[in-house]
Amino acid sequence: MGATRWPSFTIALLLFGLVLAAGAKDKDKETKTLYTGKESWVTHLNAKTLKTEVLKSNRLWVVEFYADWCGGCKKFKPKYKELAEDLADVVSFGAINIDKNDTLVKNYGVRGLPAMRIFGLDKKKTPFELDISTKTKQYKNQRALTRDIVIHFPDNLIFQVNKKNVEKFFADDAFNYKVMLFTTKDETPALYKAISFENNDRAKFGEINVDGNEDVAKMFGISDYPKLVIIANRGTADEKIDIYEGPIKAGLVREWVDKVFPTKEVQQEYKKKVKAQKEAKQDELRAAQQEKMAEKEAEVKEKQAQELDKKMKTVRPLTLEVARKSQIRGRKSYFNQCAGSAKGFCALIVYPSEPTDEQLLEMVDLHRKWNAGGGMQDYPYKFSWIDAEDIPEAPDTFGVELFNTGDKRDVVIIGTQEEQEARYSLVQMDSDGVKYHGDQPMLQFTFFEDDLW
Repeated sequence: MGATRWPSFTIALLLFGLVLAAGAKDKDKETKTLYTGKESWVTHLNAKTLKTEVLKSNRLWVVEFYADWCGGCKKFKPKYKELAEDLADVVSFGAINIDKNDTLVKNYGVRGLPAMRIFGLDKKKTPFELDISTKTKQYKNQRALTRDIVIHFPDNLIFQVNKKNVEKFFADDAFNYKVMLFTTKDETPALYKAISFENNDRAKFGEINVDGNEDVAKMFGISDYPKLVIIANRGTADEKIDIYEGPIKAGLVREWVDKVFPTKEVQQEYKKKVKAQKEAKQDELRAAQQEKMAEKEAEVKEKQAQELDKKMKTVRPLTLEVARKSQIRGRKSYFNQCAGSAKGFCALIVYPSEPTDEQLLEMVDLHRKWNAGGGMQDYPYKFSWIDAEDIPEAPDTFGVELFNTGDKRDVVIIGTQEEQEARYSLVQMDSDGVKYHGDQPMLQFTFFEDDLW
């Protein structure tokens, strides 16, 4: 029996039907997305909306990375929905399709699905990774997952107040608005954590367990709990106390908080005022410190002057007559006056011409001061002088500048132990004493070997 032959139009009709069926199947597959975008409990995110909705938000955000083809994501969806609905008052929830957001997948290191990231207070930091793909069994208990999300509300945003530190709480002038929750429970409510998280830049938040702190509650007229209170400008003529009396519902509480808190302009003005006050206080403290330092310096100088005066009285005086005779004219007088001394230093002044009595008296005064101040009793200074008209080579040899007045002078310091190879260093002086000590290379006095001396 031969094979049945189908008419060509029948075959064509069958093929067309198969194409339609395949197209319908593909279309049905496209429409079966995990999240349609119509869910009220989750926000669909992409690179643009992640920036505007999440990174610029003042709320705690939980974001799931998913794929439509991911079986684990489909299983997790009911739990994610339940979680979002339970925490809707305190946390915002989002979802990102990895097939349409490759860049975000790379940026946030998504490897397994479903993946969860928690964006906390500082959105610039890397979000916390909650690996639900490998911990599904651990998070069978919804409370465990809720706990690991709510824990990302920082504890340090809420000051734990008691009767001992209540004044410290109000003394913080970073904010003139303080929020206080009066409660009888030990655990901070998630809603209060969320409100402190969302408004941490607007006010300082505190919480007080009234057990043992009833006196603090009486200060504000609080007798039933829990009670939320906002205190503005505590301790001033502008003090204002607002007490929330409505039902504890997230929307109503947030609305009341926004109504009581000042506008951004008022807050900025207050911050400017506080900043100016702090700067003024710092300037005042700085001025007081400088004044104290100046007084201390003056005391030290006065004490030094008294000690110097006392020491100067014990120094054997250099008379004008002796000073006149202490001129160095050549090799012999140099060794007598300087190099020939057993110990100490020779202080040598080069004058442009024969010094006047006034100039020599200045040298006498230097002799007293130098031997009195500096503790050089064991190595005293012996003063001598040279007339540059007698020894023209002296200024260049020593590298000194000649001054006709007593306001400034260069003094050559010679260590008298260096008898055979005398060397020197240079000290520049003015009327107040040593102003600059130039450690010059110690040069040999070659002209002292001249027989004409």
